[in-house]
Amino acid sequence: MPARKEQLRVAFLAGTLAQGGAEKQMAYMAEALCKYGAAVEVFTLTRDGFFDEWLQNRSVVPQWVGRFSNPALRVARLAHALKRFRPQFLQAGHTYMSAYAAMLSRMGHGIGIGAVRTNLANLRNLHSRLTIRLLMSTPALITNSEQTRSGLLANRLASADCIHVIPNAIDICEWSRIVNRQRKNANGVVTALFLGRLIPSKRVDRFVHAVALARREVRQLIGIVAGDGPERCNAERLARGLGLSDRELIFVGHAENPKQVLAKADLLVFTSDDKEGSPNSILESMAAGLPVITTPCGNAACLIDPGVTGFVSDFDEISVAEKMKLLARSPELRSEMGEAGLQRATQHYGTNQLAPRLIAVYRAIASTRSDIALKRVLEIS
Repeated sequence: MPARKEQLRVAFLAGTLAQGGAEKQMAYMAEALCKYGAAVEVFTLTRDGFFDEWLQNRSVVPQWVGRFSNPALRVARLAHALKRFRPQFLQAGHTYMSAYAAMLSRMGHGIGIGAVRTNLANLRNLHSRLTIRLLMSTPALITNSEQTRSGLLANRLASADCIHVIPNAIDICEWSRIVNRQRKNANGVVTALFLGRLIPSKRVDRFVHAVALARREVRQLIGIVAGDGPERCNAERLARGLGLSDRELIFVGHAENPKQVLAKADLLVFTSDDKEGSPNSILESMAAGLPVITTPCGNAACLIDPGVTGFVSDFDEISVAEKMKLLARSPELRSEMGEAGLQRATQHYGTNQLAPRLIAVYRAIASTRSDIALKRVLEIS
């Protein structure tokens, strides 16, 4: 259906639509804006990703624009597609897609909004200084973390009036109705879950060490590692070296359906180094009624309410193990923290809050411009 002239039109630029955190948040945004009455189109460089079908089921049909590998030809292909849609806002779904948003915005295809979905340290590890400047050159930026915003300001990579914070969101109903929060294990087993890619920055080794340490005093505690990646073999070798059997620490591989592994867990343990943005798995666990133990990586410590919905540990296995023992020993504490986490996720991170937050950002951007027609559209919205 073609967009009406007075309708808000937003185009999202996606590198992929795979089953990842950035893709999930972009899909949530697209769905929220559609429900709000906006016209939304998603342009992607790859095809047949997990969220391709997900979006189609919600009446957003992604358009593939990745026929060419040459970035200049991709820009030309995007420009042709955008000329028909005429979006007022051109929003990157991945950090690296901010470069496309910046170039297309300069070509007059909408107000470019970049995405910063990682912290500054990781941004510097991944990109050169010149590339970072290009990624930050859109008229506006959206990040999911106050910490990232502060870092960008402190390093003068963007001005205060162009950086906006929209926290990650979670579909509360989708998670809470599937996961049974009344976990009653007849044999008394308490399961700690590691959920994520097995890459160096996620520090699965820290989780393995913590499980081994905690089990010295709390034998009913076991661990599940749900994820795959280059660190899996090292983690399995470490587990054997620490004397953990296949029943005491279970490697289940990539979690195609995270809800299934969350349903088997009693607590989530997030052990990453400080190279994170705002972890989706923490929100998913809170929505599933699980208490969370996390290192103070990225925005993770701000997602939970320390001492109420979970614990913030230090960046070492001893601290993580101490928190695991506290939760493993007390089903009452696990239940209280899990319920508090669900309430916090509902109040602060529900997808029902996405559209109003996005509209507020669009209005803030429009307020710095003299486009009366755009302001009128946003007033209607």
